[in-house]
Amino acid sequence: GAVRAAGAAPVAYRRRTPEAGLWHKIVRENLLTLLEQAKDPDDPGSGIPSFVERELTDVLNCGVLSAGFIRLLCSDCKRERLVALSCQARAACPSCGARRMAEGAAHLVDRVLPELPVRQWVVTAPVELRVLLLADGSFMNAFIQIVVRAIFRHLRARAGLGPKAKCGAITFIQRASGSLGAFPHLHIVTIDGVFTKDDPGAPPVFHSISPPTELDEYRTSAAISKGVERLLRRRGLIDPAPAAD
Repeated sequence: GAVRAAGAAPVAYRRRTPEAGLWHKIVRENLLTLLEQAKDPDDPGSGIPSFVERELTDVLNCGVLSAGFIRLLCSDCKRERLVALSCQARAACPSCGARRMAEGAAHLVDRVLPELPVRQWVVTAPVELRVLLLADGSFMNAFIQIVVRAIFRHLRARAGLGPKAKCGAITFIQRASGSLGAFPHLHIVTIDGVFTKDDPGAPPVFHSISPPTELDEYRTSAAISKGVERLLRRRGLIDPAPAAD
């Protein structure tokens, strides 16, 4: 019935009540209207994408006992608890999203990231590319590769150890702004330095670098822009012949 941390008072389980929250109220009262208004009577393929509709619908059932639960019984005190099922949504549910974020961060800190300096790079795209990034997964993947390669080139140049130096990074895709507007952008956590390994049997050696200058940021942005322009030309999305100017 209650748990006790070392030296702390027992904490009783208290079910969260998402149906009483503002987000649940907004979705509950406006979802049907949103789905209807997004449809064009003359276009059978119009409307909210099915995966978006499914996730928003699932949010309404997340943590609600009437939508399903499991029954837990303590073998010691015989006290029972009903725990409502979660929706496991990846984007629209504040509860599942927060849990996934906390679990992911703990995993990275405990098992992935070394105890070395890291730096966050935030990369956005022009308005004209945002719909393409949201709608085309292969384009998003290619965009990420261009960005990460440009950042790695900067790290190697800053370290002055040549192209054989190794880098490390983790990329997080964020698809919306704080106001839930469509705003795809990248949060890239990089090891703030490079690794070298002279002997195959020896552990890698880390070389720290100084923070990027404004010129470094400009050069990295320019490299990303040129890489994306080449990608657009290869895919036939812009004129294959460069403009005269």
